[in-house]
Amino acid sequence: MLRSILIVVCSLLLPLSYSTLTHAESVMTLDKALKLVLNRSPLVKEVESSFLIRAAESQDVRRLNNPKLELSYGSVTTNNTDGEEIEFSLEQPIRLSDLSARTRLSRVMQEVNNFEQQKQLLDLFVEVKHAYARTWILNQRKRVLQKSLSQIASLTKMFSSGSQLGAYGKGELSLVRAEIAKLKAELLGIDAAILVSSSELTRLVGASIDHASLKAPEIDVLTNLETIQDKLSSGSSKLQQRIRLLSKVAERESSVASSDSFPELRPKLFYSKTDDGLDIFGVGVSFDLPVFDQNSTQRSKSNASLNLAKSNQQYFASPEFVESVMNIARAFNLKKAQLEIYENDVLPSLQKSFTIFEKQTSSGGGDAFKLWQVLNEYIDTHEEYSKMWTETLSERSRLEVLLEEEI
Repeated sequence: MLRSILIVVCSLLLPLSYSTLTHAESVMTLDKALKLVLNRSPLVKEVESSFLIRAAESQDVRRLNNPKLELSYGSVTTNNTDGEEIEFSLEQPIRLSDLSARTRLSRVMQEVNNFEQQKQLLDLFVEVKHAYARTWILNQRKRVLQKSLSQIASLTKMFSSGSQLGAYGKGELSLVRAEIAKLKAELLGIDAAILVSSSELTRLVGASIDHASLKAPEIDVLTNLETIQDKLSSGSSKLQQRIRLLSKVAERESSVASSDSFPELRPKLFYSKTDDGLDIFGVGVSFDLPVFDQNSTQRSKSNASLNLAKSNQQYFASPEFVESVMNIARAFNLKKAQLEIYENDVLPSLQKSFTIFEKQTSSGGGDAFKLWQVLNEYIDTHEEYSKMWTETLSERSRLEVLLEEEI
């Protein structure tokens, strides 16, 4: 049943057919990686285990204490007369909270459990998205550096020829060689980072991605800002629903603690047979006198938890919280717009500038040092773009974590 719940939850989050990754596959998409998480990742087993543990706890809270059975037999000898005595008693402890409070608490705990499971899955998917995106952007950076290294290597020949003709000094040539060494060192660092990031992605997905080429994950602009705001204002986001349920759990726990301040009753049925054959039946009850202990410690703890839960519920239903989330959503759209400017204008313009200067230099009418400056500017700008891309994805993930649902 739990597996079915997981599949339903993930099918809502990932409306794609299941596919497994083999060495023969050349392209890996983010959606495929997320599907693999459900079917291959050991971390899903942790989610299942947590769900089952919480389900057991919710059942345990409503379970009655075991009855107590006492049975004794004795042989009696008096005045050369043998006889026997039998004693039997059955006792059932009953707490006042067993009547209804614990049942109500158990039901709310089960509702919270379903939300907690969805939250854990979403957190896992967000973690996979970050690992996938980090691996992809590192590979993109590596390609740019490799291409730039080849281009700078060809520039070295131009500087060498130019220095022989007196067009460039040894300083310019040394500067270019230093840049080549710097790029080689950065490439080594990138290779190391890719290995670490790929290892993390493999751990999360449960399948090796070494033989797959990662396709760029899509980061779409948010066009449904009003829908998000309406959902938050009405308190219907998954986060707000879970917070309300947690507050209800705290209320039920406080009710249980208050009920348990009344001592546990232990009604008893007993039977005994005396050595002279007399049968005795009876009923009784025992309980602790609440003189020193009235469950005050547990009541204090539950009241503190209730106050915190109420405070959280109040904040997450407030206009301030709604506005803070909407600011993150607006910030994401601004970062996405900034990213598109770099993708559609800044980087292509630098590439075009390099191509123009390269043609001029090859034909003898350009300046190799200017060409080198343009290439350096492109390398630095691409690094800014990589950081910007990562930040943009992080803002979107942060928003999903706040809402506790994909957007």
